[in-house]
Amino acid sequence: MESDQKPAEMQYPLSERELEILKHLAKGRTAKMIAAALGISFRTVQFHADNMYWKLNVSGTDARNRAVKKAQSLGLID
Repeated sequence: MESDQKPAEMQYPLSERELEILKHLAKGRTAKMIAAALGISFRTVQFHADNMYWKLNVSGTDARNRAVKKAQSLGLID
């Protein structure tokens, strides 16, 4: 268990790819922009984002913003 990726508040740690996508989301990038930057498909970005939202226990139309805020509060991203 890596302490910088799995705070006590999280039951499941984020994968490296999920963290990478989360950092892009925090910079305001769209899924299309992230897909192009990482050389993966738009659907793959959505897949990882959906998993990340589940692990961070956020949902709804503003899940992206909630995920970023929660990750910041947990110290996962700056």
